[in-house]
Order: sequence, then C-alpha cells, then structure tokens
Amino acid sequence: MRFVGYRLVAPFYETMRNFFFPSISKAQREFHRLDPKLVTKIAVVGGGSGDILYPLLEKFKNATIYFIEPSESMMEKARERFGTSRRIFFKEENMEDINLEDIDVMILPFVLDIIPERKMKAVAKSVIVSVKHKGFILFSDFVQKQDAFSKLKTFVLYLIFLPFRGKLQMSLPDYNLFFDNFKHKLVSEKNFSNKTVTSRLYQVYKD
Repeated sequence: MRFVGYRLVAPFYETMRNFFFPSISKAQREFHRLDPKLVTKIAVVGGGSGDILYPLLEKFKNATIYFIEPSESMMEKARERFGTSRRIFFKEENMEDINLEDIDVMILPFVLDIIPERKMKAVAKSVIVSVKHKGFILFSDFVQKQDAFSKLKTFVLYLIFLPFRGKLQMSLPDYNLFFDNFKHKLVSEKNFSNKTVTSRLYQVYKD
C-alpha cells in the first residue's frame, strides 16, 4: 500500500497538518509511562516526513529506531533530516510487509485513519509479528466519535489530500478492524483538543 502521489504534498504536509489539527504534534509527543531504560527497539510505521523522530531520539536515547514509510517523497524528507543518524534505519516498505522482530514499541502515528478497512487485517498481522510478547503499541489518531465541527475539519483534510491519494475518504475507518486481530490491553490514554485526537498505549500479548 504505497502513496505515490504524496510527492506533491510532502513539502507542505506538516504546515497543513498543524494548521487544521495542531494537537497532532502534541499527541505524537505523548509517550505515557514508557520507561526509556527498558526500550531498545522502536518501529515507527507511517512516520511521514519524520518530525516524530525529534522527540523519539531525545526521549529514548539508547533505542534503535526503524522508520517505516511507504511514500518515497515522505521518506526522502525524513532522510534529509535524519539520514546521518546511526540510530535510525529507514525502510521504505508497505505497511503489510514490515518484517521486523522483537520490537519493544511499535508506533502508529496517525496512520490507521488512512488505511482502507479491507487492509486493516493485513497491517495488523504485520505489526503483531514484529512486536515482542508484552511489547507495546503506541497509537495516536483522530477519535472516531467526533463532534460536528471536528468531523468537518477531518473531511476538509481528506479533501486536501484527494488529488494525491486518488480517492475521497468520507469518514474515519473502524479501528477495531485492526485491534480485534490480537490480544491487547489498554495501559494508558490521553485525549487532546476537546477529545478530537487521542494517544493510547496498548500492551500486546502473544500466544
């Protein structure tokens, strides 16, 4: 699942995102009760242009970070910023083909909202194979139950991205189509911008 058309929007992505939803940046910087001393391997799935890497490098000083982004243009932007870091490995891959092992924390920063519902199960399988038993998923995204104004802003954001994604998305997908594929427990939750945006920390249990 690649987003080739994002090349045109990559230079302006963060500006547009922060204009419509400034709380997104706050949610991406919420790490809840994760202990940096216990985190050695982090994977960021759908990291966009890479601004999320700033707080990650600062918070988790001993961790290796795998940055996974299917869009070539977004990946180029991230490499421009952090390509010299020895702690970051860049993987331009589909979200269904992550192919990592023993990840302590898998970060999903505002990525489930753009995944088609028919792809949720495949992405979930790829994520869970990569996370270790009792590892964590750090999920941040739009809250599904929004007020009318928030729904309008989300729809406008989807309209902006219509020329680059090639289709119009009318509403948020059902996140349960992702989370119902594995055993997990909600550890912590924090909401932003009048409960429009959420950050949740889940612990994963594997048989």
